[in-house]
Amino acid sequence: MKTKNKVFLCLIVIIIFIYTYVNNLLVNVDPYYKYQWGLKNNNDFYVSKNEIRSNNKVRYFDEEELYFVFPKKGEYELTKYDSMHSKGIDINYDEINEFSFENEVIVAIIDTGIDLNHEDFLGKIWSNDLEIPNNNIDDDKNGYVDDVHGYNFLDNISTIYTDEIIDGHATHIAGIIAARKNNGIGISGLCGDFVKIMSLKVLGTDGNGDVKDLVRAIDYAHDNGAKICNISLGTRTYDKALDEVIKKYDDMIFVVAAGNGSNFIGYDINVKEVYPGSLDYDNVITVSNIGFDGDRYESANYGKLVTVFAPGTYIISTLPKNKYGFLTGSSIATPYVTSVVAMMMSINKDIDISSIKKIIIDTATKYDILENLCKAGGVLNASEAIKMASTK
Repeated sequence: MKTKNKVFLCLIVIIIFIYTYVNNLLVNVDPYYKYQWGLKNNNDFYVSKNEIRSNNKVRYFDEEELYFVFPKKGEYELTKYDSMHSKGIDINYDEINEFSFENEVIVAIIDTGIDLNHEDFLGKIWSNDLEIPNNNIDDDKNGYVDDVHGYNFLDNISTIYTDEIIDGHATHIAGIIAARKNNGIGISGLCGDFVKIMSLKVLGTDGNGDVKDLVRAIDYAHDNGAKICNISLGTRTYDKALDEVIKKYDDMIFVVAAGNGSNFIGYDINVKEVYPGSLDYDNVITVSNIGFDGDRYESANYGKLVTVFAPGTYIISTLPKNKYGFLTGSSIATPYVTSVVAMMMSINKDIDISSIKKIIIDTATKYDILENLCKAGGVLNASEAIKMASTK
């Protein structure tokens, strides 16, 4: 064989190798990624209600919030159940690959505690560099001792993760936003390495907490550089201090849950207020839960004070002790929007805070069934929101 032909053949082999290598990189290797409904638009959903209900579960907060816990390692083969999913009811997530996210965004999760040691959070947790861990001294003089990765305002201690069941709620939310992508473990969070999670615990047993702690947590988040607060909780009682702190920090975005109704039946939060979800400010984005059948989930609250709907039905994410499982509710829909807002801020660090909510509304995928149930009249559209934010 002539030398020229040998070189040509060698180049072909190299090109095929490179193509195969790059193509393999594009295939997500996280074992539960294929079960993450809401990220794809291929009419696939891999679990049935009956299968979930007949297996191991733990109630959390109410009957709507179901754990279905996977073992730490290995895979539970779920049944493909297409009839429960309507094609097109997603957030157009796969199309974000064309964007580049470079600016760091700190997201405060004000909720229960987070299992910060979960293996899928490696490198994704915010750190207070002014605080020396476990020396029992308030090194940065901010009034909180050993607040290295956030703070437990409920118990006034630095220990954030205290209970596997209770702290499963925020751990699940954190995974939707920030679980490491394509590391061969568990799921893929929506956001890349640009996001850091700050854990601020204000809820304890049975999901109870004090609004005063919520206000303190918001102050802490703002003082320590968080640009977004994910608040997947609510109260029926108006609190002036909560109203004022959210209104004061107009350089932050508050992405909050619309709530899960009463006796599993959603209601209009214009009529029966839920706070902070019913606060109609430019920096408050209120999120409710659409099911995989393309309809408002039965327990999901609605009304013109709701900004947008997002996936929140049987969503798989991280749970304490390196486990994974499903949860349902507006609490779980909220971090989808938080993630997209974080991407908008990362791609455009100078974006005007007051324009973010409008972009979420304007770019939502419209559906007749949601026309009068939220301001956007539809479902979160990740790629369109990010695209519009990049030009602002």
